[in-house]
Amino acid sequence: MTFLSPSALFFALSGLVPLAVFALQHWRARRVTAAIGEPAPRIVPAAIDAAGLAVVPVLLALAIAQPVHERAKSRVERRGVEAYVVLDISGSMAASASSSSPSRLERAAGEALALRRIFPAIRFGIATITDRTLPVVFPTSNPGVFSLAIDQSIGIQRPPPSVNSFRASSLNSLTNLALSGFFTAPRRLAVVFTDGEADPLLLSSGREFVRRHVNLLFVHVGRRGERIFSGRAADPNYKSDPAAGMTNLERMAAITRGQAFEEDDFQGLVNAASTRLAVRGVTATARARDLRQVPLAKWFVLGALAPLALLLWRRNVPLELVRRRRAVA
Repeated sequence: MTFLSPSALFFALSGLVPLAVFALQHWRARRVTAAIGEPAPRIVPAAIDAAGLAVVPVLLALAIAQPVHERAKSRVERRGVEAYVVLDISGSMAASASSSSPSRLERAAGEALALRRIFPAIRFGIATITDRTLPVVFPTSNPGVFSLAIDQSIGIQRPPPSVNSFRASSLNSLTNLALSGFFTAPRRLAVVFTDGEADPLLLSSGREFVRRHVNLLFVHVGRRGERIFSGRAADPNYKSDPAAGMTNLERMAAITRGQAFEEDDFQGLVNAASTRLAVRGVTATARARDLRQVPLAKWFVLGALAPLALLLWRRNVPLELVRRRRAVA
């Protein structure tokens, strides 16, 4: 058990107040009874009351300190190889078959999560592409971090393109994957989910991926007849061309010695990724703490009710009455 706010534990020192008052009162009572020749007062009943009053602030202090239970778990990760999922977040990725159908970006995110689950030992990162390629999560073997980033950090034009232009995405910006320190492992794979409606990759840029040992797999996300909807109304200015998008990606794959797949060919994508990731590397077991900590504060608050209930019961039900009822029984 660990505490998120350990400084709140100083509040527990207030539990010394009832103990100090009890000690002072008992000392005075003994002096008075000794002066008048009476027997010393009983210490047990008053000590129980003082202990009950002292326990309450201690338990509340523990609750305020936000105790959590953390579970340590092991996961196996392969060193020497890293992969990225690159998601196109330009405006055209909001297109869908109807206003209630999943958008291209939502379908791409779903395939990215499924691909990550198939390779649990590979360190996966996340990047987004518009007219620039930006990292969202650097390669990690923690599946929780990956899925949380997909759910909370990926959205259409989040962030928006840096320049307003007719085409808000550029495949040529993928060169950042090879040149800007995205990878640290010698074997590298990037799976790019895009509709292909972007400025093409230049031949000189494509050679950088071969030189830097970055394998590229393109997944074409887009179907005929998809529109961009605002509410229930379709944008009249947007018309998709899935055939041209796939042709663009096939050309990019040829330049970079990669492969291009349609979004429905998920098994083909898995086979290609498995071939590129099937390299012997160092296997290590990493100890990691589960970030989904279990809060325990409510149990300490409930525990503080027990001594309070005891004090109320002792105050309203005299012990002498209890003894008499037991004697009659």
